[in-house]
Amino acid sequence: MNAGHSRQPELTNAYILGGGGIASLAAVAHLIHDAHIPPSQIHVLESRPPPARSLNRIGTADTGYIMPGRQMLSFSYKCLDDLLSTIPSLSNPQKTIMQEIDEFNAMPRNKTHANARLVVRGANGPQIGDAKHLQLGARDRLDLVLIAIGSEKRLGTRRIKDCFREGFFKTNFWFMWATM
Repeated sequence: MNAGHSRQPELTNAYILGGGGIASLAAVAHLIHDAHIPPSQIHVLESRPPPARSLNRIGTADTGYIMPGRQMLSFSYKCLDDLLSTIPSLSNPQKTIMQEIDEFNAMPRNKTHANARLVVRGANGPQIGDAKHLQLGARDRLDLVLIAIGSEKRLGTRRIKDCFREGFFKTNFWFMWATM
């Protein structure tokens, strides 16, 4: 953009490529709220069905999108909560999507009742595991940090089994991480 040249949002078309997920939703919200681009001029192009990820969704641009019921929104999704707090509800534009979710979750019949995050093989069959203790040793923690701060180039084509000691894959941390 040239210095002194003002941008005209109403004449801007934005294209988000390969983005049917939560990152695209965030980008669209930013373009509408901060860049003031009209929603009709924002185009999300996705050529494949969504992968199974932690915040996957199903649907189409024509029928709308939903996050399947197995995706439980919880206190740990702060960024998603903030994002959904900026998007008006389709059924009541006076409310945000997050307000509708909070109202839904406040209904007694919709309360979840989870008693276990980790189920392990016990002496007499399956039993609730101790999810408070991750069982990570100093080496495991260091390996996690090295992966987190490392570059993709450094990782190369290594597989996850090449990045951790064998015992790491028997820790409570791994069982919980691998099943999320």
